[in-house]
Amino acid sequence: MKKRIHIQNQSQGMEDYFVKYPGPVLLLDKKSEILVINPATKLFLKKEDARGLLWLDLCPELNKESWKELLSGGPALQIECITNETVYLFTHVYDQARNRIIVCGTNITSWKANEIKIREQQAVITQMARFPDMNPGPVIRMYPDGKIHLSNLATSATFRKDLYQKNWRDLCPQITDAIWNQILSSDQVIPVEIPIAEKWFVFHHRWDRHSGFVFVYGTDITLNKLNEKRLEEQKTALAAMARFPDMNPGPVIRMNVDGVILLSNISAKNVFGKTITGQSWLQVCPDMTVDKWKELIQSEKVYPHEIKVGEKDFVFNHCRDFELNLVFVFGTDVTWQKLTEKQLRHSEKMASLGELTAGIAHEIQNPLNFVNNFSEVNSELIAEMKDELAKGNIEEAKTIANDIDENERKIIFHGKRADAIVKGMLQHSRSSSGVKEPTDINKLADEYLRLAYHGLRAKDKSFNATMKTDFDESTGNINIIPQDIGRVILNLITNAFYVVDQKKKSGVQDYEPTVTIATASIQPPLGARPDDPVGRGRGIQIKVSDNGDGIPQNMLDKIFQPFFTTKPTGQGTGLGLSLSYDIVKAHGGEIKVETREGEGSEFVITLPS
Repeated sequence: MKKRIHIQNQSQGMEDYFVKYPGPVLLLDKKSEILVINPATKLFLKKEDARGLLWLDLCPELNKESWKELLSGGPALQIECITNETVYLFTHVYDQARNRIIVCGTNITSWKANEIKIREQQAVITQMARFPDMNPGPVIRMYPDGKIHLSNLATSATFRKDLYQKNWRDLCPQITDAIWNQILSSDQVIPVEIPIAEKWFVFHHRWDRHSGFVFVYGTDITLNKLNEKRLEEQKTALAAMARFPDMNPGPVIRMNVDGVILLSNISAKNVFGKTITGQSWLQVCPDMTVDKWKELIQSEKVYPHEIKVGEKDFVFNHCRDFELNLVFVFGTDVTWQKLTEKQLRHSEKMASLGELTAGIAHEIQNPLNFVNNFSEVNSELIAEMKDELAKGNIEEAKTIANDIDENERKIIFHGKRADAIVKGMLQHSRSSSGVKEPTDINKLADEYLRLAYHGLRAKDKSFNATMKTDFDESTGNINIIPQDIGRVILNLITNAFYVVDQKKKSGVQDYEPTVTIATASIQPPLGARPDDPVGRGRGIQIKVSDNGDGIPQNMLDKIFQPFFTTKPTGQGTGLGLSLSYDIVKAHGGEIKVETREGEGSEFVITLPS
């Protein structure tokens, strides 16, 4: 009994302090027998006197193994205990010097409820062992006038200076006279949130009437404040999103990965003429096949799908959110864009047709001259033949008849030549039939070379350039759409003539503008069978080269883009190379360019045979 009294007397000072701590605090011996508790512990245990009871029995979450580890010199032991829907975190510290265990409890219910990770305060007991530097947060003791009497290392680290003899209210202007009077007149813990540097702390104030000190315990709630700010931002964003779909002028649709539409805006209803929420996107969206759907839901990129709804054209961009496991679709009306593109393509075609017109006029003039000349000669020969027949000179009449026959064959030949030129012009001007036919690529290239040259000469009499050809006779006929490939060749040659003419006009000395068109067969590797995949390398190449100034390196990536042109305004649509690229791709081929600044460029078309 004397031993118990001795312990109680020795612990009287600690009990005085324990009253100051807002949470449960217990002093235990090595058997977990309770020696001293504070008032908060009495409320927690619902016992007025718990001395002599075993903490191991009262705290079922604490097991004997953890207790033994603590007594063996292990680290501070933290145990969460739930009672009456309130969560406490009990920190156990073994004071080997005095052979006792200090238990400090913190109510973490609010943090648990909001899923916020907090740093639990280490067991802090003033004036004993390592208090208050054991506490990870600021701990301060001050006089009723606010002058600081004692503070731990965490306080100095938080404020970045020693606070001894400083006035707490000067450091924290958020504590008004009303708040300070409340602290000094209340037995309750008064929390005050205070920003310090770039962090936020909540300081719990409690006035101890017995000692006359005000005790302050600080907790870093920066993460909590950030989360609160994010929640507010999310609320604002969600409020905006509630109105977002219907604010969008185009269709906005949200669906699950099975394609079931979960949400759609008013614009989507207007586009499809009905409410589509709850329906399958694969049935609502034209041409959306199962294979396309599988491809887009596996992609992390935006997946565009162009469709026609009624009389309008739309591009629906699909984007899967893997985190939410949803697919978002944003539609854009591209009807006007498609119409404009069609008109511009027609303009480009008409522009190239204009280039041809002058050349065709020059080309057709020669056979027409032959037809007219031989027709006049034949008229004279017929008159002579009639005279000879009247004289009875049958043999002479036969000779004249042979001349007339020979002239007629020439008239037919040049008439067909003129007819071919006219047909070529009509083929170029009308839309492509899309039907491939065997075509002599050398003849096609030579024809468009001359037409392009004479077309430019007709517009500018000062234009002159050397034309060179290097045709591979082994190319033979190749299956192509002649009017389409003709457009490509015409565009490349016209561009080549333009750049060499510009270089000549710049005043370069001893410069001879030259444009060359060449063809070559591409043969498969030796030993490859006709049905061998290696044999797919069989085909032909068409090369158009010039000795102009070349293409700057920073423009090479743009030359095949629609509407990109290096020509002055009004002299080019910027669609020629873009259309050429599309035509060659549609034939299963490719078009590349090699350039040397100051020396010239070479465009290479490769077509499969």
